[in-house]
Amino acid sequence: MRHFENREAIAKELCVRGFQDLLALLEPAAQVEDPLERLPQLAQAYVRFGMEHPETYRLIFMEDPKLSTALFGDSPEGAGPRSFGGLVQVFVDLLAAGRLEEGTKPDQLAEVLWAGVHGIVSLRLTCTGFPGSPAEELTKVLVSTLVKGLPGLKARQA
Repeated sequence: MRHFENREAIAKELCVRGFQDLLALLEPAAQVEDPLERLPQLAQAYVRFGMEHPETYRLIFMEDPKLSTALFGDSPEGAGPRSFGGLVQVFVDLLAAGRLEEGTKPDQLAEVLWAGVHGIVSLRLTCTGFPGSPAEELTKVLVSTLVKGLPGLKARQA
């Protein structure tokens, strides 16, 4: 039987396990060869994790920031950095395939994607009375907008 020295140690262990669970959901999507097909699958897997594990999600991303900060700083081989690394890799692969402009920063695009999917999950978990679209549908719109831009956007008339 494992004993913890305090509540913070318990919370940190739960965060470690939560990131391992997130990584386990992201890994199959990360195996999709075409990065443009991989991108929506990664986004959907992330949102599915948050919606299926709301308490774990809240603990990892919406509670004490010291917990997730420590997990990202502890080891680059940890589940947290590896989870984010999968998001970065899809943009690295798009850049390497010549599908993004030279000079594009994969890390920044991964942060934008993460912010978007985190926002979707956070809103669904905290604003349960808001009559918005289902999380899965919002995730499709998010990825489509990220890839193609705003639908039907017209150039400004001079």
